[in-house]
Amino acid sequence: MFLLDTRVRYIILSVVIYLSFLYYLNDPLKNSDALQCLGLKCRPYSLIINLLSFTFLSAMMISMGILNKSIYIPGYWYIPIIVIGYFVIYLDWNTNKIVRPEKGKITPPPVEFIAKDRRLAIVTSLLVLYIVLFLLNYMAHRVPVQIGSVADKLFWNSFGSYEARRGAFILGWMSILGLVTASLNIYYTDTFHPGKFDLPNSWRI
Repeated sequence: MFLLDTRVRYIILSVVIYLSFLYYLNDPLKNSDALQCLGLKCRPYSLIINLLSFTFLSAMMISMGILNKSIYIPGYWYIPIIVIGYFVIYLDWNTNKIVRPEKGKITPPPVEFIAKDRRLAIVTSLLVLYIVLFLLNYMAHRVPVQIGSVADKLFWNSFGSYEARRGAFILGWMSILGLVTASLNIYYTDTFHPGKFDLPNSWRI
């Protein structure tokens, strides 16, 4: 199957990484001090959710790196990407400060600010591609067995199998949690309004 080709899956992974950071770096919640994000203030919530999202994406990268060895790609290609990724997420969060509306003053959003409709398109596309990539990795590395329970055939023998590739197996299934964080990102992007998150009204674009 064409889509199961390693090169195709790595292309999809590259797009997922790009869209993820496009969202991380343009998330307006990191500028909000409102208590509107799962019972937390939105600024710390944005750091937690973005780090969690990247952690689950990193799990997928490592699982793919273990199961898709190539003479053209260094064995541990994902290590610098993960280290730089965590650093960029924290640095961006740390350099962005809380913004509050000021009476009689217009506080425009950052120059690179992405409008809500485009942010929603980004996170929706990200969720779809993440689901596709997870399913492709699952199908590409499911070890066929003739005898065994349904759990053996559908769960324990996925991602190279628990017995043969335990690390890849655990990380492969861990990556599914990225669907939860992606869904939360869609919810907060769709329901975003500056008044709700105590941001200047000019951020409503």
